[in-house]
Amino acid sequence: MAAAEDVSHIMLADRSLELQTHHNNIRVAIIGMPNSGKTSLFNALTSESAAVSDAAYATVRENSGVANYDDPRFHWLVDHYDPELCVPSRVRCVDLPPLVPGSWSGRGVGSELIVKHCAAADVLVVCVRAFEGQTVTHSLGGGGTVNPLRDLDLMMDELFDLDKANISAMYGGMKPVVEKNMGGSLMEAEFKSLERVKAWVDRAGKKQPLRHNLEWTDQDVAVIQKYRFLTAKPVVVAVNLEARDYTRPPEVRVSRSNPLGRVSEWAEAKHSGFGSPSKHEGLGKAQTGPGLVVGAFSGEFEERLLEVRRRSGEGGVRQYLAANPTHRPGNRGILTDVFRALGVVHFFTCGEEEVRSWILPRNGKAPEAAATIHRDFGVDFMSAEVMSLLDLMELGSDVAVKRAGKLTQQGRKYAVQDGDLCFFKFKLPSYKPYKA
Repeated sequence: MAAAEDVSHIMLADRSLELQTHHNNIRVAIIGMPNSGKTSLFNALTSESAAVSDAAYATVRENSGVANYDDPRFHWLVDHYDPELCVPSRVRCVDLPPLVPGSWSGRGVGSELIVKHCAAADVLVVCVRAFEGQTVTHSLGGGGTVNPLRDLDLMMDELFDLDKANISAMYGGMKPVVEKNMGGSLMEAEFKSLERVKAWVDRAGKKQPLRHNLEWTDQDVAVIQKYRFLTAKPVVVAVNLEARDYTRPPEVRVSRSNPLGRVSEWAEAKHSGFGSPSKHEGLGKAQTGPGLVVGAFSGEFEERLLEVRRRSGEGGVRQYLAANPTHRPGNRGILTDVFRALGVVHFFTCGEEEVRSWILPRNGKAPEAAATIHRDFGVDFMSAEVMSLLDLMELGSDVAVKRAGKLTQQGRKYAVQDGDLCFFKFKLPSYKPYKA
């Protein structure tokens, strides 16, 4: 396994994790202003070849693809077990048309697509331009100048306005039904929560995301989950740097003199101080973690990496990255930030037949991990044999780990740790053959 990597990002805690449901099929929506590099990021994540252009509205409909997480731990396990089948963690990605001021009112192209796919996503990746370029013009504001902080403010406000318009429309449609006592007690309870949500977005002069409110009730959380409001979702800010800035050492990359450092300061000033999510038993588990992560990639660097791949294949890419540890492909860096924003861990099931990586909410218990493989495994869970990847790497084999007493038997209350190798035991369900 590769040594721990330097990470140039910040993580800010709020209640976004609590306001989302979790599953093993993570969906990411990539949004950004025209010419911000979001399609380049999509291609880097998914290895697709979606058209990239310096035209302001090159993306007029969504691009969809699947990103395989480039996890060094997974690669080590594949080399170690040499299985017949290997399945990495995967994320479904969609690259959306540009988000522009006024999208909430229908301005620009694809505003309906943006709302539809952002609502269905688990994480919003907001791509912001921080690279200069004579051939790729900046289409909005400031005479075409590159200003990532201005663009971030515009996009965050736009997401808020999209939510506000949606909430107002829902409120207006539900109010007369409730006033006539036509919706029943469930709709009345839902309407009361919607009133509180509307009061939050209607506050004069304040455009704070829903995830910043620490006072939502269980019922409020259920309503926010049901309608999948955009500002309740975790956000990854993907800062598109020039290659020379991106490949610098992390401590230089995040300094105040560099765009990534300035975006990090923006995030701390505007999105910090909202605490960690409190426990809501109705959601099944307490989740604490960042709701906003600032990370970086470089479309220019990804083009160089693509050229290495064309010339030398995947082996050449691995060799290049090993020789340049500060050069991290977007597939690894941004997806790592996505998982951090979601507050999830990875565990592995391994053997000669298959090595597979699975995703689980942090602090998820062993039966829940078993259920990600198959629902019945969770229902009929008995125990789990667990070893640490670090122990396996140190001792060299499953047998050596067992002899060292580091293969443990865990029960229903065990919280699966990041990097655990798990073998689940479950009872056979009661089976009664049909008798005619």
